[in-house]
Amino acid sequence: MLRLFSVACVVVVLLQTAAGANPPVIGNVDQATREQLVREMKERREAIQRRRAQEDLRAFVNQDGVLTLTNRLGKYRRDPEYTEIQIDYEPIVVAPKYRGYTTPAHYDQSAIERLVAEYARQYGLEESLIFAVIRVESNGNPNAVSHAGASGLMQLMPGTAKEMGVTDIFNPAQNIAGGTQYLSKLLKLFDGDMRLALAGYNAGPQNVIRYEGIPPFRETQNYVRDVFHWWRVYNNTSARPEYLYGAPKSLEAYQQEQAPPPAEPPQTPQMASHQAEDEDTTRQMARADLDGPAEYTIHFTNGTSQPADRVIPGDDHYYIQYQGVTKRVRKEHVDTIS
Repeated sequence: MLRLFSVACVVVVLLQTAAGANPPVIGNVDQATREQLVREMKERREAIQRRRAQEDLRAFVNQDGVLTLTNRLGKYRRDPEYTEIQIDYEPIVVAPKYRGYTTPAHYDQSAIERLVAEYARQYGLEESLIFAVIRVESNGNPNAVSHAGASGLMQLMPGTAKEMGVTDIFNPAQNIAGGTQYLSKLLKLFDGDMRLALAGYNAGPQNVIRYEGIPPFRETQNYVRDVFHWWRVYNNTSARPEYLYGAPKSLEAYQQEQAPPPAEPPQTPQMASHQAEDEDTTRQMARADLDGPAEYTIHFTNGTSQPADRVIPGDDHYYIQYQGVTKRVRKEHVDTIS
């Protein structure tokens, strides 16, 4: 009985020591031994903290809006009750010389090219890649709006734009800043793999993670192929997408009104080889579409809106899911949900 009591005392001493207390010397545990135990526990705690700091922690939200941070990605990604949350964004910064440009008509071709150069430097991207995304997303139309609510030159979703502090989604400076930041974060997320980053830009990073590569959506497959094509064109020529600030807001209407596209520049053998690789990759991908009506429409305080398949309220955010992509949007940015 006495032995059991002694063991229990030692356990209590160790637990108190681990918690950072300063217990007295008990029994045969002398001062030197106690100090050694304290050092060992401190080193162990610090090692655990260092390991956790290096772990790849991701955020997941369940159907009740409960947020979980974890490095057990496989478990939560396989669980249909949980949805992985979108990237956290930084507030965009517009250069003072463009802050007085309040409408797309204030910009011209030269200003757009300067903006692309500026944000390419800021976010570490190639100018030709940003131009290629603009070409495929909006064809240079700052007023473009897709059926899903994506808007502007780089087709930002209103929720994403709000999280970046974008106050006018059709303002070219703010739109390019937001789109470039998003693309930059996707490249970091996918370890510099441009194909996966572009697929994430089109279909959402969760779908890229879920399918462990470019998702089997026809729209996404074509999108990656087309951006790669124009990226190579802009890398090999001085051509740039034309800035069309007088185009109508409906991207689909604009594309119908558009004249037949000009003949593409002659391909170099290297470009032709890359195109063959792209077509071969596309043939290997499965075919599918993202169809079906959304159940909700999110109306934002700046007058824009976007569809949603599911809306989960949190403490100060809504978790908005649409076509497999979940975005976290602060409640203060949402006007109504219908």
